[in-house]
Amino acid sequence: MTGKLMKYELRGCMRIFLPLWAAVLVLSVINGFTNGNQAAVSGALPRIILFVLPAVALAVLMIGMFAVALVIIVRRFYHGLLGEGGYFAFSLPATTSQQIFARLFTACLMQLGCFFVAFLSAVIIFSIQAKNPILGELKTFLNVAVTVLKRYPHTTLLAIEGIVLVLLLISATILRLYSAMAIGHLSASHRVWLSVLAYLVMGWILGYVFGKLGFSLVEKLGDLNITVTAETAAESISNCAKVSGIVIVVLLVENVILWLVTHLILKKKLNIL
Repeated sequence: MTGKLMKYELRGCMRIFLPLWAAVLVLSVINGFTNGNQAAVSGALPRIILFVLPAVALAVLMIGMFAVALVIIVRRFYHGLLGEGGYFAFSLPATTSQQIFARLFTACLMQLGCFFVAFLSAVIIFSIQAKNPILGELKTFLNVAVTVLKRYPHTTLLAIEGIVLVLLLISATILRLYSAMAIGHLSASHRVWLSVLAYLVMGWILGYVFGKLGFSLVEKLGDLNITVTAETAAESISNCAKVSGIVIVVLLVENVILWLVTHLILKKKLNIL
């Protein structure tokens, strides 16, 4: 049932994001060709039309892409589980955990998709302006990466931890929204304002508590040198990996707490009016 729920969520989101992502990439190609040829065009109006407008449109669309992602994340959870859609959602043969996970997984994919499209946009613009094939740059990068990994084995662990950190950070951000909406929905009125207040309060409490916890754990490891230099590169990378591991544990605990808050409210205190 989880797979069917994710399929339904993905289908609903992709109808919005695929055209949006395609528009960002098309504008990136246009900006790549226009931004490198300003000297070939004279006159204020032609320059505005050919250079300024595409750049402004890309910037607006890029910001709009992440704004739409936030709105979709909030809307599909709020209306799908806490609003009238909850009557249909909780009538399905799916557990509360499956309902939350399907939306969380889809939301994470949408966020990662937006970041990937933004990165790909920058690569396209740079490659067109530099007139340098992407594959050539990628081959050079991979050769350097292999050399670094062979010389400093802890770099692999640090890279893996970086990926895990990004995933946990995205998940925690989304779960904080979910738990805030669930807490605000416990009231019969002013739910939106209570959800906003819950989000701010939870952000402050979690930031303070886990910030203190993280710093205390780092202090127990002693005076770690995380400044990478030619002489102490191996030790510095190893220390960075230790610090990243601590942050991963802290974020994992935060994710579990936020998941439990959301799950318990939806399972025990669901208040669909």
